[in-house]
Amino acid sequence: MKNIRKIPPRWDDRQVRIKGWNREALKNAVILIEGAGAISNEVIKNLALLGIGHVIICDFDRVELSNLTRTILFTKQDIGELKAPLAARRFLELNLEETASADYFLGDISYELGDGVFRRVDLVLGCLDNVETRFSVNRICMRYDIPYIDAAIGSLDWNMHVMNGHGYGCMECYAGNALNESRTRSSCSDTMSKAEEQGKAATVQTASAIVAGFQVQEALRILCGMSPSFGREYMFFSDGNRMYNFPMEQDPKCEAHLTKARKEVEETPLSCGNTLREFLAYVKEKGFDTLDVSMDKERGFVLSAPCPYCRSEVPVRLPYYRYFANDFFCEDCRRENRGFFNKVDKSDLCMYDCYSLADTPQELLDMPLAKLGIPALHVLTVRDSETGKTAFFELTADLSEVLPGYSKKIGK
Repeated sequence: MKNIRKIPPRWDDRQVRIKGWNREALKNAVILIEGAGAISNEVIKNLALLGIGHVIICDFDRVELSNLTRTILFTKQDIGELKAPLAARRFLELNLEETASADYFLGDISYELGDGVFRRVDLVLGCLDNVETRFSVNRICMRYDIPYIDAAIGSLDWNMHVMNGHGYGCMECYAGNALNESRTRSSCSDTMSKAEEQGKAATVQTASAIVAGFQVQEALRILCGMSPSFGREYMFFSDGNRMYNFPMEQDPKCEAHLTKARKEVEETPLSCGNTLREFLAYVKEKGFDTLDVSMDKERGFVLSAPCPYCRSEVPVRLPYYRYFANDFFCEDCRRENRGFFNKVDKSDLCMYDCYSLADTPQELLDMPLAKLGIPALHVLTVRDSETGKTAFFELTADLSEVLPGYSKKIGK
């Protein structure tokens, strides 16, 4: 009798037996993960075991001893290491899909991560402990109609929002206005203190593991077309193991919904290393004469501001989002330690948030876009001042630097 060699099953043999499973969709998926802490550790582990093709992990923190009770990807030997690159490496070690790849980002998600990153992902998984950043991510996802699944934990409880662009309710629909009204500009040290307080919130690994399981399962349903639960919020209370889910109603006055989706973005050979003059010259050839960052969160550039005490002019030369309380004072008032001041009246500032070759100071025209506070691979709004026509131009030349793993994967 002929000896028939038995072909061993693929590593995902058990998974593909699930009705609706789409191996190619998972293999080709690109997922952006906001954070590399307790929830995201579980999320990254789950995505790796599913054979997800590419992840982008965003976090600028380092591993601390207190993290180790809630982070399956980190050990005592990793204390002091940056979380994001370490988590990306562990994702690849766990992933059995041979073509899997990963990128990471070290920086502020709200201000330093270009919109071009979001444009290239299939969905975003929010695993953040910072409320304002979560709202910022929500707006960017709304801008490009990207599915966004946000999760949070507290003690033994957790909640999750499943959102998808303008067709459903979003995080700001019922909480955004209250947040915006209470928001004030604060000093860097004040912001860090608040972050430390948030980091001390009571949490436990079981809650992060459970909500991450729900989060990734919802992502799986999106990628495989298995009727995802868009526009719903899920809440779990450990007291009595009570779980609820209900629709996220749209607020017709929601600012995130009032911002139109960007359906057409033109890729360019430019980068954030190009000067403002070079960018404006490029878009002029396309029929536009103005770069407008006024609707892009706190992206204006502050040349100078009056000292809050003596009202003398203080040179600043910083993007507005990098402009904190210590930058307000003139040298004399700073030496006299005049006290703390943390509110900004924008009308007092010499600030530019619209630029043109005709009306912008030469000093700014000669600055690289990066120095003006525009991140790599960002999407910029341009318009024609006569007709009001607008368009969106991406700094595509930054792609290989910002997402080297993704660029190699797609052959760019």
